[in-house]
Amino acid sequence: GIPGIFKSCLDCFQYIRLGQRFGKDFGFCLAKLEAAQVRLTRWGEPIGLLEDKVNIKGSYKDADIIKAYEWLGQIEAAFEEARAVSAKYADSKKKKGKDMDLEPLDEEQILESGNSIKSLVVSLRSITKERQRHLSLPRKITWALYGKDSFDSLIEELVTLINNLVELFPSNKHQLEELCKQEVGCLKEESVLNLVE
Repeated sequence: GIPGIFKSCLDCFQYIRLGQRFGKDFGFCLAKLEAAQVRLTRWGEPIGLLEDKVNIKGSYKDADIIKAYEWLGQIEAAFEEARAVSAKYADSKKKKGKDMDLEPLDEEQILESGNSIKSLVVSLRSITKERQRHLSLPRKITWALYGKDSFDSLIEELVTLINNLVELFPSNKHQLEELCKQEVGCLKEESVLNLVE
């Protein structure tokens, strides 16, 4: 049902890494990925999907629940498609003896060079970690996304699907706005101002 596929979607975010080809775009791309995860957890909270024992809160139409399930399935499929494209790219690089191109970027090292983006990523991660504190997500093998085009396509699809989910349950709008205000309060003001400049 919805709780299982929701957890599976959250799980997908945990194991994606970005490859060498992201270079200077790495921090912003990582922040986009973290922001998408925050939005998905924000959507799931008022429904009750982030609790230890999931109890769907609110009265929702069966058709809307089915649509939410389908969109969550599409989120999961988007990650799987991106993973498959990355695996194909990795295979071609290995055949050419260019394994060094496949090393994922070291997040800590790259983020050190941009304190504002690091602060934003850390803040977003702490929000999702706090929201997911009652969920036990299984450990999977990490995989790397190598191409910026594949990343942009994945993010665009995630944003569209999460927007669809948010709009599906308009009765949760007030709660989502409150959660968003809390999130903004968790961000370090100076890091956001530096990013805007």
